[in-house]
Order: sequence, then C-alpha cells, then structure tokens
Amino acid sequence: MKLSDDSDGTTMSDKMDIVRRASPQEIFQAAAQAAVNLQNERYVQTRIMQDRVQQGRRVTGAPPPITPPRGGAGVPKDLF
Repeated sequence: MKLSDDSDGTTMSDKMDIVRRASPQEIFQAAAQAAVNLQNERYVQTRIMQDRVQQGRRVTGAPPPITPPRGGAGVPKDLF
C-alpha cells in the first residue's frame, strides 16, 4: 500500500490507522520490499541510460547519403 496513492478511495486517516495497527514485522517487511523495488528501479534506469549512451556513440558503416544533382533539369537544345 502506498500512502501517496489515492486511487483506492481510502483517506489518509484510514491509511494511518492501517499503519498504526501494523506489527513491527509487517512494517519491516514493507520497508524491505520497498528497498528491493527501489534497487530494481535504479538498476533499470542505469541500464536504460547506458543503452542511450551506447546508441549515441554508434557509428554506422553506411556511406553518406546521396545528394541529388544540382542545376536545371532542362534538356539541351541541340543534341548534336
């Protein structure tokens, strides 16, 4: 349960009652689970950042793009 989440329809006083009635063991387990979730989130964010850095440094072997010919597209008046 997240105290900041209001989507379940409970009020802050209801949530505080739940926390007051919780045993120290339940509070410890919730804190340990939150720490694991935070560690996982940091790991995922670190991997995303590393992937973005690697993509930024990527050099392709493709040739430069072909530029269209410059100048007029008219046909010469005298072919001979």
